[in-house]
Amino acid sequence: MKTRELTTIALLSSLLSVSAYIAIPIPSFTVTFTLQTLVIMVIGLSMPRKIAVTSVLIYLFIGAIGLPVFSKGQAGIMVLLGPTGGYLLGFLASSWCMSSFKTTTWMTRFLSAIIFGVILVYGFGVLGLMWVLQITLFDALMIGVVPFILLDLMKAVMAATISTKSENFFRKLGQ
Repeated sequence: MKTRELTTIALLSSLLSVSAYIAIPIPSFTVTFTLQTLVIMVIGLSMPRKIAVTSVLIYLFIGAIGLPVFSKGQAGIMVLLGPTGGYLLGFLASSWCMSSFKTTTWMTRFLSAIIFGVILVYGFGVLGLMWVLQITLFDALMIGVVPFILLDLMKAVMAATISTKSENFFRKLGQ
């Protein structure tokens, strides 16, 4: 890998780590609202697959080995195996899919963010909640999806806008 790619990966992993600290707890719910999904969507919509996926892998790795980069400053492999672990693993699949299916218009980026950045992450997250908490699909949807739908749709709009308006910047960064 080139120095520029390594620097970009480090920067994006750091940005993803910082976005986890911007966490707003929602009363009576296990999962908190963070800016992680916005950053994941911007990374996936803006970067080549190798950079996007490696950035997320490094983020997950440094969190798994104990650096407090997950939501609310959490760390360790148990976070990946806990109630929010499905969402974190969904970030990896999401970044791969969005960066694999590059789009050019705002609308196609928005749709990509909805399909891969929101629905795919929700899918992994709901499965994780069901597995870890031993709850029904309905309960997992009520805990891990319903409270966040509107917020995540707004993040998808923001990610599509950021990636479209800053396309030249991201192209140079991802070279």
